[in-house]
Amino acid sequence: MKRDFYRKCSLPNIVDAIDGTLVPIVAPSEHEEVFVCRKGYHALNCQAVSSSDLK
Repeated sequence: MKRDFYRKCSLPNIVDAIDGTLVPIVAPSEHEEVFVCRKGYHALNCQAVSSSDLK
């Protein structure tokens, strides 16, 4: 796996990649305060992990 990332990106010792994003949503009618993100709007925090072959 490390070799695949190095071959594609020239980044040594990488096994997986991880990233996250905030997906804006309409404020829910119940417990809306739970969905307010650090930027001040309603959102879901999504995170993804991928190998070098995008699996």
